[in-house]
Amino acid sequence: LTDATGKLTFVTSPNGTHASTVQTSSSVATGFADGSAHWVRVSFQPNDGSGNRITKFYTSSDGVNWTQLGSTFTTASTTSIYAADQHLVMGGYLDGTISELTLNGGLYNVRIYAAYLEASSGTPVLDADFTTKPFGADSFVESSSNAATVTITGALAQVGDGRLSVASSNAGVTATLAQKTG
Repeated sequence: LTDATGKLTFVTSPNGTHASTVQTSSSVATGFADGSAHWVRVSFQPNDGSGNRITKFYTSSDGVNWTQLGSTFTTASTTSIYAADQHLVMGGYLDGTISELTLNGGLYNVRIYAAYLEASSGTPVLDADFTTKPFGADSFVESSSNAATVTITGALAQVGDGRLSVASSNAGVTATLAQKTG
């Protein structure tokens, strides 16, 4: 997610409700150019054993070599991430009281790890590669050992694979599509 200034934002909840969310934004914006492809990583340690939670943001141009984005956030309180069979929201967040945070760009791959990672790698518990989704499908099975079903909701998100969505700004007015040739 990005806030209005282009900073990455990470949101979790210890009990699954919006009222108890823990939110951290990177100290600097990504600086990504429009249309460029990049990887982002958030390393989140809800309890470092000393009564703190730690959040670090990273960027990469290849998904292999990572550079920390801005400062490390060490917050003097611990939290947890709600462990339940609930929806995981990727690329958007709305808690009902603050402005909606959205991903300003395309979402191609999401990996979630059970262990605290920084610039190293591990085994993902979720590996949703949206580029492998069959054309026209609104769900697919991600490739971690958990084989969870990923469902894409929202008309705009669903057309991200090339399907076309047309909405008339004037109810009852016919929309016409024409292909330009030459």
